[in-house]
Amino acid sequence: MRRLDPIGVIEACYRQGDDAAWAGGLLEALAPLEQGCGAMAVAYAVPSLSVSVLVRRGEAPDVDRLVRSYQAAPPEILRSHLRPCPPVDRATRRGATTWPPVRDILAAAGMDDALGMMSQDHDGQAFFIWIPIHADRAPSPRTLHHLSLITAHIVSARRLRALDAAGAPPRTDAVLTPDGRLRGAQGRAEARAVRHGLSEAVRRIERARGRARREDADGALAIWHGLVDGEWSLVDHVEADGRRLVLARRNPPGGRDPKALTPGERAVLGYAALGHSNKFIGYMLGRAPTTIATHLASAQRKLGVGSRLDLVGMLASRGDGASSPAAGVTGSAPGPERRPPPAPPPAPAPPRARGCPWATGSPVPRSG
Repeated sequence: MRRLDPIGVIEACYRQGDDAAWAGGLLEALAPLEQGCGAMAVAYAVPSLSVSVLVRRGEAPDVDRLVRSYQAAPPEILRSHLRPCPPVDRATRRGATTWPPVRDILAAAGMDDALGMMSQDHDGQAFFIWIPIHADRAPSPRTLHHLSLITAHIVSARRLRALDAAGAPPRTDAVLTPDGRLRGAQGRAEARAVRHGLSEAVRRIERARGRARREDADGALAIWHGLVDGEWSLVDHVEADGRRLVLARRNPPGGRDPKALTPGERAVLGYAALGHSNKFIGYMLGRAPTTIATHLASAQRKLGVGSRLDLVGMLASRGDGASSPAAGVTGSAPGPERRPPPAPPPAPAPPRARGCPWATGSPVPRSG
């Protein structure tokens, strides 16, 4: 039986293709978790639950009925079953199997539990993977932890895909070789500290994709963060001659700007509103948990509130967030709404890597 390759799942997050092909690739990478009843993936908006992508694999149950059931479900059901934190959970632990629509769908498939992976960003755009399982054959806590870290990459990858789908030419801020050598940079990526951070991140990712993926999955996942310094995604580009380069593209989380919060504070605040811990937010953004705590404390001072709960509750009362069916901090606290990032100002073309389309605005394939 094929074993789950967590690094392979992360690579699938960043592959190119239309939404259905991309979601299907994720399900294929997660196939070792299936227990004979397939899997499904659905992209939807919170709180409307309007579905934009629905993909099934294998003998997945009647997922259309499941989606319709949730679209008509009372708010308390949504808060309980679809809360974004923890990002990976079993249906039995959320009480979902006691709700008739879920219980009946699973029973018809000969299953009594399901594994759910929830990836939700600030703006309420969510992606949910549902894999029916037997309760007595549930994945180990270690596997659940691996899957939780993978959801951070799904969030970053979907935001990057949304930028590309908006129609603006993809902007690449730096080009590096797989060993971390810089081939060119522009804009913010020209700063020495940024160049150094990107080079180190590329080297860490290459270690994660090497022996570590087979011998130390925990360590490999720990060094491949959802973003670099809260701002950049690193994606592969293969030249016409077969050489592989790594492109750094700005992909920061957004959010409204109450009281002139910094971009870092807004990003942290948005994920805290979804119920995530400082440690998990740090993994998503590629920053230390102490930095996350500092950003939250600074936001509290600027907004004049005394605690994390007060901070999230204040955002909810101001209407500054997308209404989540279940933000884990307060039970239903919404996360800050994200505006599309502004188009970057024109910049002089930097020295370009030979044969690489990064300085021309040409579409760039992504594969991990």
